[in-house]
Amino acid sequence: MLKDFHFLTNPHRFLFTLSLLLLIGVVLGISLPSNGEINSVQTGPSLTILYSGNTLEEIKPCGCTPEADFGGLLRRGTAIKEVREKAKDILVLDAGGNLKGTSPQGRLKSNLIANGLASMGYDAVIPGENDFAYGTGFFQAEGARGWLASNLRHAKMEFQEIIVKELSWGARVGVIGLVDDRLFDDPSHQGITLTPPEEFLKARLQGLLQENKIDLLILLLHVREPLGKKIFEDFPEINIVITGHTEDPDDEEIKDPIIQKGRGLFFVDNRARRLGQMEVRGIGNEKKISINHAWLPLNESTEDDPSLKPSFQRYKENVKELFLKKSEIKKKQREATPFLASDACTACHEEIVHTWKETRHAHALETLREARQSYDPECLKCHVVGFEKGGYLNDAITPDLGGVQCESCHGPGKEHSKDPSVKYGKLNEETCKECHSKARDPSFSFEPYWERIRHRE
Repeated sequence: MLKDFHFLTNPHRFLFTLSLLLLIGVVLGISLPSNGEINSVQTGPSLTILYSGNTLEEIKPCGCTPEADFGGLLRRGTAIKEVREKAKDILVLDAGGNLKGTSPQGRLKSNLIANGLASMGYDAVIPGENDFAYGTGFFQAEGARGWLASNLRHAKMEFQEIIVKELSWGARVGVIGLVDDRLFDDPSHQGITLTPPEEFLKARLQGLLQENKIDLLILLLHVREPLGKKIFEDFPEINIVITGHTEDPDDEEIKDPIIQKGRGLFFVDNRARRLGQMEVRGIGNEKKISINHAWLPLNESTEDDPSLKPSFQRYKENVKELFLKKSEIKKKQREATPFLASDACTACHEEIVHTWKETRHAHALETLREARQSYDPECLKCHVVGFEKGGYLNDAITPDLGGVQCESCHGPGKEHSKDPSVKYGKLNEETCKECHSKARDPSFSFEPYWERIRHRE
């Protein structure tokens, strides 16, 4: 029987035959998606879907290391525009988690993010549990059009239950969004009423499909991952599930999608470092739906979106104003500071201070000045001494506390200088990780990093 398939026994003929088959596949549009299944329906019109989530107020990446230099609103704006120019039918979606808490700077970020989502033309965005931190103002930016929360009712504003888009060839795509009620401590206190996601789907899914004549249904979820997987398994009527929410903001793992039998479960990339992109074919023509997936890395090769730069510049100016006001208030605390600055250490530790001056730590504040971020509190805490702890205030008031100095790692030194017998703080790997975290410095390893700044006691 093998004589009928003699090319299998000849490696050269086998490779030639395989190459020929692959070439035919390319011509016919047959390709391999990210999960390795062959999709036979690759011809005809397609829908492009871009998705993000778990931004967690990361409006611009730290950029202290190349490995962490991913994401940011400005790059995202450019990436979306570039895809829009090529795609005839496109949906841009977000699975929530844009904010992470309450602070004066966080409020400024919330305004920037809300206006950014509107400017980038998101078709549907669902809220996360922290996105209500500043009330409903976050959801009412000028130009916003796609706030969606099918199972949520709010006392002061109305979220859409379903968003429907008719594609250029007449097919209808529906997007619904569900938020996990278990992520909220006390939703009623915020004027929120939530129906559990599974309960909502059992009650409304079939009705929404029939009422809106949906050919392809997309579900945006802001839930814990196990619940997202369960919903994907329990409700096969849903073609695409995109799930957000994270228990670990510093999680660097990129989760590839689960694509099977024309359906897909997709996970957002933490801090919106990358955009997910899908090409969906076979919608509404009774053929098997096919889904191809790829990640769009928002790295330094992606230019900043010029249309978003003015609002970002206003944000930076507002942060600077906020910072200077706060510094002035704390000026009176300067006399009571427990910090001395490295010059005070020279008398007893001259060799160590000399070694320190040759390291990048000594020039950490200068790197912020070069990046025009020297007024951003979220950056300063890892580039100066004792920020928000009675130490550095600003260049004018505390110029001697700029940079990562002795006390940045070992702690305040005033008591030690008065009495050297007083034990001074020893550092360890965990001390370093306060700044060299997974999010800021993914390649951090204690031993080689320590060698760069090693000094004798």
